[in-house]
Amino acid sequence: MVCSVSGARASCTGFLTAQQQKILHNEAGKDAAAYPMSGLDGMFFSEALGAANPEADDYLRLMARSIAILCVGRGDRVMTLAELIDRGREIQVLDETFANARIGLPLDSLHQCLGPDPKHPYAKITLCRTTFPVDVGGRVTTFFFEKFLVAYAYLDDAGVRRSTITPIHSHPLNFETAYFTSFGPGARVIEQEFYLRTEAGIALIGDNGVLDPRFFEAEDQGRQPLMRVEPGPFNDIAPSVRAIRLEPFNTETALRDRPELLLATDGLFRPHQVTVIDDPSVATEYFALDNYFGPAGRVLMYGQDGASLWSHEDWDRRDIPSG
Repeated sequence: MVCSVSGARASCTGFLTAQQQKILHNEAGKDAAAYPMSGLDGMFFSEALGAANPEADDYLRLMARSIAILCVGRGDRVMTLAELIDRGREIQVLDETFANARIGLPLDSLHQCLGPDPKHPYAKITLCRTTFPVDVGGRVTTFFFEKFLVAYAYLDDAGVRRSTITPIHSHPLNFETAYFTSFGPGARVIEQEFYLRTEAGIALIGDNGVLDPRFFEAEDQGRQPLMRVEPGPFNDIAPSVRAIRLEPFNTETALRDRPELLLATDGLFRPHQVTVIDDPSVATEYFALDNYFGPAGRVLMYGQDGASLWSHEDWDRRDIPSG
């Protein structure tokens, strides 16, 4: 659906072509500047607001309030990166309230969406995708604002719900709120951080936020730098009856203090892997509300051959590896 924050909905006329689908799912344009919607105009794309979703109004209110936070006090002034970070945290407060209202209750229709199989082991639903201009170190750049509902579970070949071990992946600057709607005493989530290294073994992003200059050289030459991941620390997320606002990793924090680097590193934040551990007595239902910000909106997955770009189209197919 193409929607407006006023609450009036305008469905796309006729059937969407494959190219239109790619554009709306951010898989056709090179960057946010090419995307056909702006949050300043109150317009956004959503997979959550179709007539088949009986809870659509709840999600529309969440998205409208999220977009409103990004517009507050703007006038003709462009939001700075520092303001974006502050407002990302404000949006997390909205998400926390939204999630808390669902804890302990039967799953609504969107929360029942699951990954298709162990190779694609979670559902990622686009609640909102639109764009905003951001002042990054004196340069005005169009950023995506992408809000996702992530369900960390999939259906196995027998049709049984299974909890997730995700691929190692990274994404744009993100403000994330996690929550359990159901859990037993033995349930927990392990989130392992990874460090990105070049093929030569040099840290792509140093502790002080400095990038390996060869990364820029490869980017300037139109090449995808080969990146590998090195295991980092673990973070245990214990089940709670309240939603949990997740904090950034150290490398993410360092880059936030270097706004000019954000333009080159969209998609490289928070390399990690999520493992959901079930309690055998009670089904573990674990979800997250993500808010991505960046000029490219790319998500990367990491395997033995380096990094590959996450694709909405590919993720819906059962016959390909996850990368």
